[in-house]
Amino acid sequence: MLNRPFGVAPECRRLQVDAPSIYDGSMRNFGLFLALLAAGCGSGVSADKACTDLAAALCTQLSNCAAPLITTSYGDVATCQARAKLGCMPSLTAPGTSATPDKLDKCATAFASGTCDALFSRDTPSACIPDPGKLANGAACGDDSQCTSTYCKKPAGMVCGVCGMRSTAGGACAVNEDCDYKLACANMVCVAYGAVGASCDAGHPCADPNVCKAGTCATPAGAGQACTPTASGGDCDQTKGLFCNPQTRVCAQATFAGAGQPCGIVNGGFTACSAGGTCKLGAGVSGTCSAPAADGAACDPANGVGCVAPAECVNSVCKLPDPASCT
Repeated sequence: MLNRPFGVAPECRRLQVDAPSIYDGSMRNFGLFLALLAAGCGSGVSADKACTDLAAALCTQLSNCAAPLITTSYGDVATCQARAKLGCMPSLTAPGTSATPDKLDKCATAFASGTCDALFSRDTPSACIPDPGKLANGAACGDDSQCTSTYCKKPAGMVCGVCGMRSTAGGACAVNEDCDYKLACANMVCVAYGAVGASCDAGHPCADPNVCKAGTCATPAGAGQACTPTASGGDCDQTKGLFCNPQTRVCAQATFAGAGQPCGIVNGGFTACSAGGTCKLGAGVSGTCSAPAADGAACDPANGVGCVAPAECVNSVCKLPDPASCT
């Protein structure tokens, strides 16, 4: 699911994810990226080419399905690809990993032909599901492909975790990635995403771009259509960067601003921060975009200084994933 209101807290982070996931996984989380980047088997393709191809496939798909997410999280597709590649290369040399360049390249091909519906519902292509690694449950890890369970369970905002099992429907979870594929984590329980017509509430989310209207998953309103404003951005299609203007009650296009520029409710419209920036609100409903910290620099998400995925703010420093440092 996208972060709501759109763009205030980028979803491609392991958030939140779901960036990248991809939206905190949902799209909120950047975990979707890490799961896809972890699959492996075979040989014949260079590591650089495999990671370049996979990063291109992932970011192109995100751009096609939710272009505003690219803008808020990275600024542009080229930056998304460069950042995704940073999360890919270390997976190939992680202790006990099953990841190899050939499998990553096959994953890139499979992901490039995927649908937006599959992306929004965590329906990961089979070619992108990691093969079992060599680390047993309970072992320290930094990447899914290291674990015999094919899942490295990481607390939100961390780059290291322990090998464990994903939960099935009805099982406990803290983030989307704790759940089996095709499931979301809602109210700390793994549940299926709702399609149009399905019942919905806080514990039963709809798959993006669908929205929950009067307890039923429905198609979101488009640009210029009537909408119902809410604290989470309303029932407009947020994958298209739309928000429900509380004054006109009509779906309008959000705008994007860089560091130091106004954000939030600006001149009657909604402005989100771009390139991984954070909207630091003042006393009202508007504020100023703050730039994210560089890799290795000091961060403080509580005060509007975050990191650009796949980096996470660990012990107040933006840290890139490095599975080798986790074991």
